[in-house]
Amino acid sequence: MPIYTALLIYAVARGIVASGAVIFAPADRRPWHAVIQAGSDVCCALLLRACFDEPYRAALGRMMIPLFLFAALWSARVWLLIMQSMMTGSDEGPGGMSALGALGMGFGSGFRLLYNAIWHTCFVAPSIVCAAFMLVGLTEELPPR
Repeated sequence: MPIYTALLIYAVARGIVASGAVIFAPADRRPWHAVIQAGSDVCCALLLRACFDEPYRAALGRMMIPLFLFAALWSARVWLLIMQSMMTGSDEGPGGMSALGALGMGFGSGFRLLYNAIWHTCFVAPSIVCAAFMLVGLTEELPPR
């Protein structure tokens, strides 16, 4: 199984956990941002898969533009929040409470902040760059498999 398929499965699983947290958490602790983040992760996984797989690129077609815009804008917001919380030294990461934290099973905020920074550096940023290459037509320059 290619790595981008595993990333897509992981992103969908994160979306299921986030949706469950919104449904089962108390009303004052519902992490709505986690569902939006999971949607952005699914968009990034689809864009990364489409960059290296011609049938996915053809299937997505013009849908790549809104997927790219949503993922890029949400990721920019999260990056700004990560940088702000690192600079101010606050314990509150992007979006407040995590999906697992809303259910009472969360990790410390320092670990979550580090995880978010690594996730966005290693997965989201390359996906956004690959999507930008696709949108300007640079993927046609890749050698065929």
